Amino acid sequence: MVDLRDSTTYQLILEEGGVTALQKVLLLQGGKRFGPPNAGQEQTLRAIDEIERLERMSERLLDVTNWQELLGTT
Repeated sequence: MVDLRDSTTYQLILEEGGVTALQKVLLLQGGKRFGPPNAGQEQTLRAIDEIERLERMSERLLDVTNWQELLGTT
């Protein structure tokens, strides 16, 4: 029996799911903290596909004061 958890394709699917989930959480929590993002801000957030950067953004969410500062997280 093949263990798909070791498959690079499986790992990629998990990572893409993580990216989507983090983007959704940032939009929801950021929206509650800063108000809804404008179209450009939402587009910028959805274009970020580096899970590590999204994780750093989630850590900074309570330390920044607006969408621009949050989206400036590198």
